[in-house]
Amino acid sequence: MEALRVRLIGNGRAGGALALALSSLGYVVEGPLDRNYPRSSAKGVDVLVLSVPDSCVVKVAQNIYPEDSTLIMHLSGSLTLSALEPHLRKASLHPLCALPSPEIGAERLLSGVAMAVSGDPQVLSIAKSLKGNAFEVSDEFRTLYHAGATIAANHSVALMAQVAKIAEIVGVPRSVYFDLARNSINDVEAIGAEESITGPAVRGDFETIAAHLEAIGSISDLSCQMYQVLSEYAARLRPLEEPLDNVVKIHKRSGSDSHHERMDEISHAKGQICG
Repeated sequence: MEALRVRLIGNGRAGGALALALSSLGYVVEGPLDRNYPRSSAKGVDVLVLSVPDSCVVKVAQNIYPEDSTLIMHLSGSLTLSALEPHLRKASLHPLCALPSPEIGAERLLSGVAMAVSGDPQVLSIAKSLKGNAFEVSDEFRTLYHAGATIAANHSVALMAQVAKIAEIVGVPRSVYFDLARNSINDVEAIGAEESITGPAVRGDFETIAAHLEAIGSISDLSCQMYQVLSEYAARLRPLEEPLDNVVKIHKRSGSDSHHERMDEISHAKGQICG
């Protein structure tokens, strides 16, 4: 069977990783072509991959002369197939993993990672050749799906960067925090977020939260705001626990505690420290 010919447009990390991975599997890969790509780029290949920023996909697709036999594929997590008009054969393949460099990315693409695919059946064959765990996302939820991927991959990095900064300041190995984070993620996967969540926001320990906000506020206002927002979210994950003897209660309430009351307490603590 003759090897598929793949051509790439754009120097995106995902495209570079895909080019290396496919080349290692015997695909004939050309490119990547830069911004001076010819309008006939779809001619003479089986698959044309648009590895360009999401904001450029529609324009690039429209600039290329359609070839009915060529599959046009983008790597965006948020865009639907309509971005590839007016081409007849359209597909998308979005690897659900971080691709920090072509070399690391290619290794990960060949390790059986999850991949969101849609469109022409050939994209499923490409995913299978990469040993990817392929799944489909409807157009209706495409943007929300990609938002979830951003939270899981990018926001978690931002959080751990904050943790690494704290470790540096207080003089402890950052690995102790990273191990804690790994255990928490494993717990969420095993028993769910509601059963896994712990900490002062769940216990209603607002004095500790205020102390944390004051300490974190010395790093930056943004760090303080991040802590407040995430504490509010944590407090909503499950009903307030019965306070233990060693938990400081700022206010004694009659009746049951509500999530809204806890939000007010956390916001009040933030207002005093970060405002």
